Amino acid sequence: MIPFTFTYYSKPYNRVYVGSNGLLGFTQNGLYLGTNLKIPTTTWPNNAIYPYWDNLYPGTTGTVRIGIVGSAPNRKVVVSWVGVASRYSLATMLTFQAILCERSNDIIFQYQNVSPTSYAYGAGAQATIGIENETGTEGCLFSYNTRSVSNGSAIRFTTQPVQTGSNLPYLRERVLGNP
Repeated sequence: MIPFTFTYYSKPYNRVYVGSNGLLGFTQNGLYLGTNLKIPTTTWPNNAIYPYWDNLYPGTTGTVRIGIVGSAPNRKVVVSWVGVASRYSLATMLTFQAILCERSNDIIFQYQNVSPTSYAYGAGAQATIGIENETGTEGCLFSYNTRSVSNGSAIRFTTQPVQTGSNLPYLRERVLGNP
């Protein structure tokens, strides 16, 4: 449960589920999958947020945490993957976050340590980064299996309409540092 209603693709949610493989969703379906796909796709998982969907292995070294910061009406759900290893390169440790913002319904991805020395598994080289609706028919893909993020970078998605009548999320900005 989260202590506020988060609107995602025009639907209200009070619960978010966290997957160990760098994704979270508003249903549990497919959150266990480690093999990332290019979004949008109708294949599970759907209705999901993908800050760094890859085959991760937090059981060896890292942790996955969730918390709430701030006070109403400006609270944030913060999900952190801290020191999580890539299943294919256990020496590759990744630290990143997904943040769900109350009131604005913005989604922020922050990357503290995603550019390790492993060129093949860092910086999103084997990851899907983006967001997708509940049927997998609409999404906002930032990158797929591309070295696209670096240490200290952040990405913000917003549900504020790009045009009158639109309810599709879009990438508003890519910023360096803390947004």
